Amino acid sequence: MGKYWPLLGAFIVLGLTTFGVVFRSLQQNDNHFVYAIDDAYIHMAVAKNFAQSGVWGVTRYEFSSSTSSLAWPLLIAAVFRVTGPHELTPLVLNIILAAAIVIVSYFMMGRYNLRGSMIFAILVTMMLLTPFPVIIFTGMEHTLQLLISLLFVFTATQILEKDQAIISKYSRMAWFLIILTILVTSARFEGVFLVAMVCGLFVLRRKIFFSVLLGFASLIPIIGFGLISLANGWYWLPNSVLLKANTPDLHSMRAFLKYFSGWDILYKVTHTNPHMGTTILVAAILLVFLVRRNNNSIWYQPALMLGIFIGASLLQVQFASTGWFYRYEAYLIALGILAIGVGGILVYRSVAQNAVFRIYDHWIYYPTVIIIALLIMWPLLHRGFRAITETPRATTNIYQNHYQMGLFLKKYYPSAYVAATGIGAITFMTDVHLVDLGGLGSLETAQAALENFYNADWLEQHLQLRQIQIGVIQENDPLFRINGGDIPSSWVRVGQWTYTNDVVGGDTTVSFFAIDPGEADTLTRNLRLFASELPEQIIQAGSYIEGN
Repeated sequence: MGKYWPLLGAFIVLGLTTFGVVFRSLQQNDNHFVYAIDDAYIHMAVAKNFAQSGVWGVTRYEFSSSTSSLAWPLLIAAVFRVTGPHELTPLVLNIILAAAIVIVSYFMMGRYNLRGSMIFAILVTMMLLTPFPVIIFTGMEHTLQLLISLLFVFTATQILEKDQAIISKYSRMAWFLIILTILVTSARFEGVFLVAMVCGLFVLRRKIFFSVLLGFASLIPIIGFGLISLANGWYWLPNSVLLKANTPDLHSMRAFLKYFSGWDILYKVTHTNPHMGTTILVAAILLVFLVRRNNNSIWYQPALMLGIFIGASLLQVQFASTGWFYRYEAYLIALGILAIGVGGILVYRSVAQNAVFRIYDHWIYYPTVIIIALLIMWPLLHRGFRAITETPRATTNIYQNHYQMGLFLKKYYPSAYVAATGIGAITFMTDVHLVDLGGLGSLETAQAALENFYNADWLEQHLQLRQIQIGVIQENDPLFRINGGDIPSSWVRVGQWTYTNDVVGGDTTVSFFAIDPGEADTLTRNLRLFASELPEQIIQAGSYIEGN
C-alpha cells in the first residue's frame, strides 16, 4: 500500500470534505437532501421522463431541449430505468466520478516519477480548489465533463508528443481519442473549446485529415441532437445555450469589434474572472520554461497540456459562461491545476540542477516561493474556500425556495396547468403541464424572448391559450427579467414566500398567482393549508396570510 498512499490519502480528503458538506446541509434542511442549484432537478426531470415515458423533456407531455449536456441525463435515465427515480442518484454518480477523476489524475502523474508527497499535494489542491465537494453538490454533469476532459487531453497530448507517424503506429489510441472527442461534447457543449485547441495542434503536426476527423467527431452529438430538436420543432441548439450564451452585440459595430478585441478578453480574465487570469498567467510562465527546457519545442506532454489549458480557458471566458456557482469553468480549473502542478515540479527540477541558481538553495528560499505562490494564486484560493463554505447555505436556499415549490405543487397541483420560473424541482417532483416563463423548458417563451416580442400582453394571451391555472413565479428571475417579462394586470397575486441569506444568485421571493381568476379562492385555501409545513425561516406574505 506504500506506493498508493497518495491515492488513499486523497480519497480520505474527498470523503471527509464531502461528508462535511452533506452533514451541514442536512442539519440546515430539516434532514432533507437538497442540491445546491435547481438545474440539477431539470436533468433529473428529463431523465425521469425519458426513462418512464420515452419523452426527452422537462415534462412527460412534450419534447424540450433544455440542457446542453446530453450524456448526463442519459446516464441518470439509465439508472432510473433500473432503480426508479431517486433524488440521490446524481449524488452517488458524482461521488463515483469524482473518485475516478482522482484515480485517473494519480496515474497520469505517475509518468513523471513524482514523489508521493508531491502527487498527494497536487491531488488535494485540485480537489479543494476546483472544488470537488461543490461540483458534487450541484448534482450536475461537471464531474463527468471533467473526467472525460482529462482523459481527452491526456490521450491527445500523448499522441501529439510522439513522432509524425503516431496516427498509423498507434491506431488504437487514435480511435480511443475519437471516441473521447464524441464524449467530451456529449458531456457538455463547451468541450468544443478543448477540441478546437487539440485540432489546431494536430494541424501544426501536419495531420490535417486527423484534425478534421476529430472536429467532425466533436460535432456528432451537437448535430445529432440538433436534428432531433429540429424534427420536434425546436431550435438547433438547446434553449439553455441560446438564452445564456455570451455573444457579441450585433446591433453595434463598436460593441461587435470590442467583443473580438484583445482588450475585451483581457478585461474578462483580470476583472470578471481573476481566478482564471492568475491561473492562465502561471500556466503561461511555466509553458515558456518547459518549451525552453525541451530544446524550444512544444511537443512535450506537460507543455502541451498547459497550452491546451490556456487556449481553452480564453475561449471559455470569451464565448461561454463562467462563475455561476463555480461550475462552468470547473473542468478547466482542475486541468490547469494538474498541468501547473506537474509542469511546476519539472521546471523546479530543471532550475535546481542549474549551478547558476544554486545560490537560492537557502533556508529562506522555500518560504519565499510559497508566499509568492499564495499571493499569485490568491483569487483561486479564495474562490475555493468560499465555494466550500457557501455550498451548505446554497442547498438551504434551494430547500427554502424551489424545493418547497415542488412540495406544494406535488400536494395540491400534481398535474395542473402551471406557469413557473425555476422549473427543476417542480418538474421532477410532479407531472404538471408547464409553461416555463424563463424559456428553458418552453419553446414559445424562448421564441418570444429571442425574437423580442415577449411582453405582458403576449404572455397573458399565450397562457390563456395554454389554459394555465396558476403561476409560481420568481418575478426577478434573471431569465424572466432579461426576456422582458412583466406581470399582466389580470393576474391575482395571492401570496409570496421569501428566504434570506442568498448565495446562489437567484430571486429570493416566489409569488403565487391565480392566472385563471377562478382559481384564486382555491389557491388561497391551499397556501393557508400548506403554511404550517414551510420552514420557519421563510417569510410569508400576501392575502392568504392577511385573510383578505
